[in-house]
Amino acid sequence: MDLIHDYLTNGTALAALISIIFMYSLFLHNRTSNGSKSKEAPIVAGAWPILGHLPLLKASKAPHRTLGDLADKYGPLFTIKLGSKNALVLSNSEMAKECFTKFDVAISTRPKLVATEHLAYNGAINNESNYVLVELRQWFIELNFNIVLPMIVGKRYFGAMNELDEKEAQKCIKAVEEILRLMGQFTVGDAIPCLERFDFGGHISWTHCFHCLMEQQLKGFDADTTIKATMLSLIAGGIDTSAITLTWAICLLLKNPHTLEKAKAELDFHVGRDKCVTKSDINKLVYLQAIIKETLRLYPVGPLSAPREFTENCNIGGYDVIKGTRLILNLWKIQTDHNVWSDPLKFKPERFLNTYKDVDVRGCHFELLPFGSGRRICPEISFGLEMMHLILANFLHSFEILYSSSEPIDMTEVFGLTVSKATPLEILVKPCLSVNCYETM
Repeated sequence: MDLIHDYLTNGTALAALISIIFMYSLFLHNRTSNGSKSKEAPIVAGAWPILGHLPLLKASKAPHRTLGDLADKYGPLFTIKLGSKNALVLSNSEMAKECFTKFDVAISTRPKLVATEHLAYNGAINNESNYVLVELRQWFIELNFNIVLPMIVGKRYFGAMNELDEKEAQKCIKAVEEILRLMGQFTVGDAIPCLERFDFGGHISWTHCFHCLMEQQLKGFDADTTIKATMLSLIAGGIDTSAITLTWAICLLLKNPHTLEKAKAELDFHVGRDKCVTKSDINKLVYLQAIIKETLRLYPVGPLSAPREFTENCNIGGYDVIKGTRLILNLWKIQTDHNVWSDPLKFKPERFLNTYKDVDVRGCHFELLPFGSGRRICPEISFGLEMMHLILANFLHSFEILYSSSEPIDMTEVFGLTVSKATPLEILVKPCLSVNCYETM
């Protein structure tokens, strides 16, 4: 009896064990089968614990170029980890078109970022005869300030002003530049929220600086947070971004003197030497417009789009994207894709006069998206383009320009929300029109 009892007991245990193994195998099979139906974009190797790929993006190389190299390795869609958050990086025009035509609503939300919360009010030489040496970007910034600020805060900073006004103006410029730099950084606070209060990078302190400047301008007005946030957006978008693009344009023209001569010849032909360029002249200056387009293609002001967040599950390019995933468009990589552009890294404005003459920058042609696309496209496109065309046209028409150094022009970039030239561009300028023209500027 004991033998039979032991046999039955052991047999029952064996049957139970076999049943457990069978059920577990069935579970694994079902999970594998279900998993095969879900295909996620490849994840970049080398993520750090907790921080993810943030150290990779904090390296010396500009993040848009680092992500561009990764696109060559992993393809036009891949995933990186920003702390605890997954981010889908998109790097070609076909995927961009699919995103903005099929899933525009789903990607219209911005994630809550440390920089946005604090900086954007929580989401609300050889001396030549007759030449003068100028630092070009500063000159463009001051010019843009005098155009934009009177419309926004009713005050002109540069021109006939006292020393106190000049100090205040320089504080405002410095605050705007730092805010744009910090808003483009990948912050530790986004990866580890509990560290946000330590203000790594100075987001909170620079917000306070700009806040104080705005309070001075808004005394006696309804200075609520929404107004200040809107003012920051208008000032930053209308001043520094245009100055950055114009600076890159002059760099490229100085490196390509034949292009500079063609631009000046077009101005002489359509405008003449007896007057300044006006808005009515711009439509005739097709080569100058091509220069601006080509500059925006090679040096988009924001080479990485501001992060978006998927508000629903989507399938893009055959990959499943889970709700809550962040989306980063590598605009620089899209606009220098060798599958779309011939000689993609060369400065050739002529391409927009023939092969790509119908390609526009207003978000409908997905191979050229310097201002973004979809519902969250930059609202200042028309204003920004008008300013850049008019300023560049008048500058080239009014002055002979020479590079002030025998060394090659340094094209090193400084990355933030915008990408500016790392070193100042000092050039020699000499007036080339009659005195009357300068008096009417």
